Amino acid sequence: MRQAESLLLILFLVIPNLLFSQEEGENKKRSLKEFFFADSTQIVKNLLVSPELLEGDAPLRNAQVKVFESGNPIDSMLTDSLGKTSMELPFGGNYLLEFSRPDYVTKKLEIDTRDMPAEDKEYGYDLGRFQMRLFRKVEGMNLEAYEKPVARYVYSPTTRLFIVEKKFTRKRAKELEPIQEQNQALIEDLLQEEASVQADYEAAIRDGDIEFKNRDYASAIEYYKEAQKFKPNAEYPRSQIVRVNKERKAYAENKKRYDLLILQGDNALEADNLDRARDSYTKALELFAEEMYPKLQLQKVADRKDELGSAKPTTGKKLKDPKDYTLENIQVDANNAFVSELAKKFPQGLTEEVTTEGGKTITRRIIVQGTIGVEYKKIRHSWGGEFFLKNGEQTTEFIWQKETEQY
Repeated sequence: MRQAESLLLILFLVIPNLLFSQEEGENKKRSLKEFFFADSTQIVKNLLVSPELLEGDAPLRNAQVKVFESGNPIDSMLTDSLGKTSMELPFGGNYLLEFSRPDYVTKKLEIDTRDMPAEDKEYGYDLGRFQMRLFRKVEGMNLEAYEKPVARYVYSPTTRLFIVEKKFTRKRAKELEPIQEQNQALIEDLLQEEASVQADYEAAIRDGDIEFKNRDYASAIEYYKEAQKFKPNAEYPRSQIVRVNKERKAYAENKKRYDLLILQGDNALEADNLDRARDSYTKALELFAEEMYPKLQLQKVADRKDELGSAKPTTGKKLKDPKDYTLENIQVDANNAFVSELAKKFPQGLTEEVTTEGGKTITRRIIVQGTIGVEYKKIRHSWGGEFFLKNGEQTTEFIWQKETEQY
């Protein structure tokens, strides 16, 4: 096989997006006879063409390469993941290669294999791998100039190689240079717009993920829908909306069970059914492990168990002689059955009881005079809080001091 002369065109500057390059050593003519000893009739007599399609320096996968001869399509192929493909062109034809991809500007390349001496057609040739750069199509671009080939390969009988026809290529470079500058400006505007859209898309996705994590499902869906406006074909916001709806349904069902368990736990705690209360709060936590309320209620259950377990029975202690007591200045409803019961249970005068229940110390004072009794309570918590009661109703420290410490 004879190979074409190595040509690295300076067209990257004057015709951006078109670049021809060949591997080292491709400037040497090599006949297939150097590698094969078979009869010459068995040698493929054609031109091997190996284009590589790029966008900038990135390979263009699934770009299409069509081959035309005299305006008629004769072959078509797609580039691989590296943007490469290859084809064999029979000698004796003038071929037009068309490089295209959806949303990209189509470019063309001419390869003329007609002017070859008969004896040179006895061998196959390798044009060498070359690069063709495509750029994205933007509204407002001048694309008319790209209807013609951007370059042309011809056979040189002198060098017996396929070379780029310099006169044609230079003329095309001059024609394309101002148009390419205009198109490049449009591409840069598009890139800036895409960067702005990308930033807005990422912000919407970020906010949607935050709201999803916080279980604000309605807001999460709104943000994902906003992201879809920026990128209608993006898969992530679509799949996230499906996830949100699925989790929202499951959450609603679990929330009903959770609320019922909390209600059962609160009722059981109020009735001192501590085992049932603990069971209900524990099951509620299994549904929503991050919720604080059942954790606090479980602590109350534990505290209540401690209170009941450590409560010390005490006996009333007569503090002073009955004759020293009077209820003249103490406001009390003498018709209240509770005060009569107190008078029956406790001796005349002042009786004081002190009990400890968990983290509380309860001081109870009962004053009895005749058939009337008055009960006072001072409840002091271990954390420092104090509460006062008179006959079961909340009262003040002032009343406690005034009506009980006079004795």
